[in-house]
Amino acid sequence: MKKKSLIISIEINRIKFILIDKSKRMKILYNEIIEIDDNVEDKKSYIINIIKNKIKDKKLGKNSIYLEYNFPNIPCRGLKIPIMPEDELKQVVKREVGKIFPDRDLSNLVYQNLGEIEVEGKRFYSIFYILLSKDDIDFFKRLNVKLSGIDFEVFSLDRIFKKRTKEEENSVLIDVSKSNTIIMIYKEKILEVYREIPIGWDSIVKSIMNNFQISREEALKKMKIYGYIDKDIAEELINKNENSNEDEIRQINFIYETLGNNLLRKIENSIIYFKNNNRGHDINTIYLTGEIFEVSRMEDFFMRDFSMYNHEAYSGVAELDIEDSEDFLAKSMIFSDMLGTILMTKPPMEFVREEDKKKIENIKKYKKISFFAIIFILPVLVIYLTIMWENIVSKKELVKFQKMTKELQPLVKEYDKLDGKTLKLDEDIKNIKNLNKDNSIIDFFYRLNEIAVERIYFTSIKYNKGTVVLNGKCISEDGFPEIYINDFFRRLEEEYKNVVLNWMKKATIEKKNGAEFSIKLDLEVENVKKNKK
Repeated sequence: MKKKSLIISIEINRIKFILIDKSKRMKILYNEIIEIDDNVEDKKSYIINIIKNKIKDKKLGKNSIYLEYNFPNIPCRGLKIPIMPEDELKQVVKREVGKIFPDRDLSNLVYQNLGEIEVEGKRFYSIFYILLSKDDIDFFKRLNVKLSGIDFEVFSLDRIFKKRTKEEENSVLIDVSKSNTIIMIYKEKILEVYREIPIGWDSIVKSIMNNFQISREEALKKMKIYGYIDKDIAEELINKNENSNEDEIRQINFIYETLGNNLLRKIENSIIYFKNNNRGHDINTIYLTGEIFEVSRMEDFFMRDFSMYNHEAYSGVAELDIEDSEDFLAKSMIFSDMLGTILMTKPPMEFVREEDKKKIENIKKYKKISFFAIIFILPVLVIYLTIMWENIVSKKELVKFQKMTKELQPLVKEYDKLDGKTLKLDEDIKNIKNLNKDNSIIDFFYRLNEIAVERIYFTSIKYNKGTVVLNGKCISEDGFPEIYINDFFRRLEEEYKNVVLNWMKKATIEKKNGAEFSIKLDLEVENVKKNKK
């Protein structure tokens, strides 16, 4: 397992990078934001070149690379599906999405089960899905970077925000990015409403630019100097300073009033929708995140129509054990979604490059050939040793042996050793023949050697009729052995079915923080053939 992970977040008008070291405490080694000008025509090609150059210049290619893909106009919706076995869920989700998008290709459907929710006394799964287009898949191919996984904003924000929500309350997350605003409404810790509104803090900047006919830098400066200005603040600023620019203050107030009415109505409509679907449930707390809230009085702007609710600014940093970094903490509100990707144990989507697919196929092919070569060579070797033995005990060889007793004395000792090895080979052949009847366990031991995670040690491995139980321990100097166990569990889950974590508990191992675990899985014939070496 690679200790360092590079997370790249792609939006229509900016790219964000975080390089994090998970070896001990989480440590941010590098972070950067690259803004994309609105005048760039082919933004996807422009983004691909930036990412490739950045990976090359910073020498980041040897790390695990995760992509958070947040391009606009990608359908992201929620479904409520009755509780059912996990192996049946995929087909049902695909069928329901097909009803909504009958003309779309569903081969690139990505979904996650975010938990159980109760509606009118009945239990449902809260499913949220992403429907990618052919252009999105072509983008991943053109990027041509070896990716460990692909994440999406709805899942990453849910992952980090769930750490903050409480079982007994209903809460709202308002995430204001550069180009849009995301509304996520939770009913007792489960996401129920997700909305993307195409109004972000850049909308304010552009309005100031157009209104005063000034550059982006000047508009940003005015927004930060004045902050949010309502009518009362505008009158106060005008009356307080005779030299104040009354016309400028009133125009900025007008911009906020115009954008605010539009954005806040959409937020209010989402809350009303939630209340109508959940009679008797009200909102307890509103959480605000995004760099816009670093601007003076901006919380007042968003909460002016929702003063009846508790509210607080939230970045997600408190949910992770990250070493103090003043540079990162100062702008942590920008990276809230990426902090959720850091918590990811299994990516919602995996994408393998064509060249990597060929390498994997070749490795499987060569290992399969090597395995069968061993099976065929061992019997030949036994036959050869048997023939040699018969020659030695023949009468003719015995006569020669008597004449050369003294000279061949060292060979006698070697013969005794050879005799023991021959018996051992006979026993090995019997064992191999028995194992050959069910070679799935042989394949499993080959794979286990490759996918076993660093710091994982096995105390026992039990096999019975296609079922394997792995008992083991994990030592972690950083105090988070669960991360390594979860990573090992994820790798098993990628290749075998019915992988179950029987139990996991913390333990002190060799005077260090650690954990003990038990994982059960089935070696099904279908999977074994796929993974055969």
